[in-house]
Amino acid sequence: MSGVKRIKKILENQNIPAEIIELNVKTATSEQAAVALGISTSQIAKSLLLVNESMKPFLVIAPGDKKVDKKRLAEITSSKKVNFADAKLIEEFTGFPMGGVPPFGHINELTTFIDQGLLKHEKVYASGGSDNSLMVIDPKVLIKVTKGRVVDVCI
Repeated sequence: MSGVKRIKKILENQNIPAEIIELNVKTATSEQAAVALGISTSQIAKSLLLVNESMKPFLVIAPGDKKVDKKRLAEITSSKKVNFADAKLIEEFTGFPMGGVPPFGHINELTTFIDQGLLKHEKVYASGGSDNSLMVIDPKVLIKVTKGRVVDVCI
């Protein structure tokens, strides 16, 4: 089953108020997604996988116009150091390829952190499970569905 179909099924089965938009252009980066929709990159909710020194994964959902402060995330997670996962680890932990990782629906349960910057929007656009699909969702719903902890983790 494709990643998009998997996410659509989750939305339907769990009655999550969100919509998947499939586009004819790549939306693998925040910039690509924002241009495709004609919106600000701050409305893009990028899902980033980081790992600590023990290879424990953490998902950070961050505004597309911000960078994750790895030192701050290390403090929040009581880790010595965190780094971005590579493409192989991303697919291994989430079941989705880099550039198409949605905020939920992963093959492994992930501790999730949501940067507070996303809460200033009524709706945000996250990956819909592929590099050309986006999920339109209220950030408050995103917090509930992911069981994410709202933090200030971006610079």
